[in-house]
Parts: sequence; structure tokens; C-alpha cells
Amino acid sequence: MDRKHVTQSVEGYSHALLAHAARSFLEKSEDATEEQTNQFALGAMMMCCFALEAYFNQLAHALHERRMILQLEDIKDFERKAPDQKFLELTNA
Repeated sequence: MDRKHVTQSVEGYSHALLAHAARSFLEKSEDATEEQTNQFALGAMMMCCFALEAYFNQLAHALHERRMILQLEDIKDFERKAPDQKFLELTNA
């Protein structure tokens, strides 16, 4: 597995998580009645998304330096799963 493939896999995974979080927030906020509460929730969700993105960027950087390749040999399995399944695996871990 080459570095480009691993980095693209990690970046795709982080983008799938961000998209899932945004979709989930929109679905839940449609039922809410207080707009201010939604704004605070959106801010909190965005901070979590930025933290996740930063984490995956650091992970990709470490993979570039070949420090963590051995622990992530099964990244192709992650690519084959739907983003929703990936998100559930992460939250259940």
C-alpha cells in the first residue's frame, strides 16, 4: 500500500465523518423549536468536526512518515464500508 493511497483513505474517512455529523445535526435540528439552542449546538458540532479533522490530518502526516502503517494495514476494509457504518464503529469503540 503506497503513501498516496493511505493518505487519501484517511482524508476520505475524515470527510465522511464530517458529512455524517452535519447530516445528523440537520435531521435533529428540524424538530427543535428554539433557534438559539440550535446555534449553540451547531457551534459545538463544528468544534467537534474541526477536532476530528485535525486528528485525521495528524494521522495522515504520521502515515506519511511510515510510523503507523503496520497498525493500519486494514484501511482498505474501512474504505469498503459505508460512511454511516464507519461513524457507528468510531462512536461504539
